[in-house]
Amino acid sequence: MVDPPSGGKSLRIHHALEGAIREATGESTMRCVALDLGNRIWLCEVANDRVVRRETTNGLKGLEKTLGPQTGKANVAIEACREAWSVMKQLRAWGHEPILVDTTRCRQLGIGHHRRKNDRIDAEVLARSLADGKIPRAHELSEHRQQLRAALNGRALLVEMRARLIVAIRGHGRAAGIRFPRSEAKNFVASVREIRVEGDLVRLLEPLVKTLEQLDEQLADSEALVEELAEKEPITAVLKTAPGVGSVIASAFISVIDYPERFTSCYGSPWLMEFPAGLMMAITERARAHSHPVMAIIQSMPQKSPVMSPARCCSCSTT
Repeated sequence: MVDPPSGGKSLRIHHALEGAIREATGESTMRCVALDLGNRIWLCEVANDRVVRRETTNGLKGLEKTLGPQTGKANVAIEACREAWSVMKQLRAWGHEPILVDTTRCRQLGIGHHRRKNDRIDAEVLARSLADGKIPRAHELSEHRQQLRAALNGRALLVEMRARLIVAIRGHGRAAGIRFPRSEAKNFVASVREIRVEGDLVRLLEPLVKTLEQLDEQLADSEALVEELAEKEPITAVLKTAPGVGSVIASAFISVIDYPERFTSCYGSPWLMEFPAGLMMAITERARAHSHPVMAIIQSMPQKSPVMSPARCCSCSTT
């Protein structure tokens, strides 16, 4: 198969002929393409168990010749990563069917075998697996849950920065023989201001305290955004009825579960009460990142349900 010619009309004719050839030979009219995303995008297309096209480009714009709206329809495999969502959105706009690949099971396809691993090889392995129907699919979050997860990740970063600043301020105080009183993180600046500090310690602590004040303001804005996004989720009100659960922890659950209907391991009870055991580790880790006691939710649920047994928790491929 030769590279497609340039020019709109000739390009359409070229891909129409490719589709006709596939249909005449009994092949699927959908092309099998894989993308490996990174600093550069590697493309590999497979047909009749052989590689028919390889390309590399710096961005999505460079793929328009091969995967643009005037090209033949394709199934496009993409490993789950940060930029996968935006790439999949563009591919759908071009009329293709993107397939998100579960990265936790990529080694089963042969990626990394014999210590041979690079973007070019990875793209070919994915394309061949796609053609053979062996791609392990990952769940693609709905667009609103993507926004929710991004807001939670931003908040988690600010919480971590605040915690490190508080530890640093307390450490400098202890080194000077001053112990700042225990307080909630949001009230720590006020408690520091109440302590009389003199000498060089003032110059040392003042930049940190001012930064912490600004960080508290930014964190308040971030939490307001999470609250706003959470209120758009009807299930949030139900989740918040569990002890110790607010908008942040409820959003963490929602951003992992997405649509509970996609799981078949529940017993028909409300999904608040029976989460699939395979998700518990992912939920716990995501909730812990936001400094909330996720086990309070687990303990508030019926312990007789086998799906809630902590011993049955396993790694989850949810992306």
